Amino acid sequence: MPVDIITLGKYTVEFLAAAATVVKETATASDRASIGKVLDALRELYFYDDRTLSILDRTIAGEQLTSEEVDRAHRGFNASQKKIDDALNEIYASLEKPHRALSVRAYNKLRGLSQGKSDVRMQIDYFLYELGEPVHTEEDRQRRIALASEIREQIRDINGRIDLIDESLRSNR
Repeated sequence: MPVDIITLGKYTVEFLAAAATVVKETATASDRASIGKVLDALRELYFYDDRTLSILDRTIAGEQLTSEEVDRAHRGFNASQKKIDDALNEIYASLEKPHRALSVRAYNKLRGLSQGKSDVRMQIDYFLYELGEPVHTEEDRQRRIALASEIREQIRDINGRIDLIDESLRSNR
């Protein structure tokens, strides 16, 4: 069972609770610019339906993906790593520059979200690797479906929270 994904849920719940305190009406131009960079980074951290989620949904439906499809998904997933790294670095850079629009609590939770994204990506990478291996028993097939379901639900939870954070930040810029 991927403990890192379960742990991520805890971080994102706490981060969402702090999101309401992220932006104050008294935000300076510098604060708003920093928030804009965080918004751009969150866009990169979002899991889109036509990528990993599509592979997970097909696996959950019991569809057997071809080795070419799995290879293409894995290559695409790995190719996006630079953008994810850049987005995470932008969040880290924003967190290093204190500004009034970001509360201490929100600062801490944003750090947790950043680490959580990395943890989920490691789990997805592992899943895609496993997906390339043949399934020999019904038990293996069910385990793969269960893992895909768990990852999918965690990703949807992350995306929902990013949506809410994004909306909250945009409404207060």
